[in-house]
Amino acid sequence: MKTTLSVLSWQYFNLLEARFVRRGNTTALWTSSKLPLLQCLSKEEADSLKCSLIHTCECTPAESQVMCRCENQDIAEEFHQIGYVLPVTYPFVKMTNHPHYNVIARIEHGVTAELVLNVNETVDNIVTDTTDEICYIANTHIYGCYSCKEGARVSVTCLSSESTLAEVDCGIKTFTIPCSPTRDESTLRFLMTNAQVQLNCSVTCGKMPTYFEINGILKYVHSLHDGIEQASISTHNITSDFDWPAGVPTMVQDGGTNIRTCCFSASD
Repeated sequence: MKTTLSVLSWQYFNLLEARFVRRGNTTALWTSSKLPLLQCLSKEEADSLKCSLIHTCECTPAESQVMCRCENQDIAEEFHQIGYVLPVTYPFVKMTNHPHYNVIARIEHGVTAELVLNVNETVDNIVTDTTDEICYIANTHIYGCYSCKEGARVSVTCLSSESTLAEVDCGIKTFTIPCSPTRDESTLRFLMTNAQVQLNCSVTCGKMPTYFEINGILKYVHSLHDGIEQASISTHNITSDFDWPAGVPTMVQDGGTNIRTCCFSASD
C-alpha cells in the first residue's frame, strides 16, 4: 500500500512572491518595486565584488569630463522599518528565519491536500468508520487592529468527547482546528476593516453544528505623522494606537486630552 500526496494547494498571496534582503542574521522584506542596483549571484561573488551594477545614471558630457546623476538607493533603510524585519506575522501567513533555509512561510489555515491511496493487492471488504461528534466553542473576544497588516486574532478552545477536527465557519472566513476533551486552543486570524466586530460563527465536527459569537472593538494603528495630528485633536473614546518608530520617545498624555511633548536630538 502506498500513499501519495498528489495536490497541495493554498490561497494565492502576493506576499509569497516577495523578495528579501539580509544583513548578517537579520532578514527584512524588500518592499521597493525596484531591485537593488548592485546584484550578485552568490555570497562568494559578493565578497570578491564580482557583481553587476544595474545603474540608472543620466550622464552628459562637460568638456573633458562626464557629469552623471545616479539614483541613490539606501538598502539599509529596509532594516529600519521594524514592520518589515522578520519574523513578520500577517493574518494569513507568518514569515520567519530558518537555520537551514533562507525564509520559511507558515500558512496555518486555508490549505487543502489530496491524497492518493494505491493498493497492490485484492481488497476483500472496506470498512468505513465515521464519527458524529458535537463540538463546542464558548463566546469569545477579538483583539488587535483593523486595516492593518497584522490583522486581528481570536483565541478559541474547542471541546469534544473525542479528539477530532472541527470546521469553524464565520461567514467571512473558514478554519479547520483541532478539538478534543482537553480543550485544544487555537488562534484564528482575521483581516477586518471596521473597529466594531460582531461575528456569528458555527463549529461542526459531525452532522450537527453549534454556534458561538466573536465580538470586540479593534484598534487602528496610526503612522507617526497621522498619530501626531490625531493627538492634537480633542476627542473622546478614541480606540487607536500610534505606530512609533524604534528610538522615538513616546508622548506623555496628561489630563486626558492634553499632550505634553518632549524634545530630543540624534546624531550619527
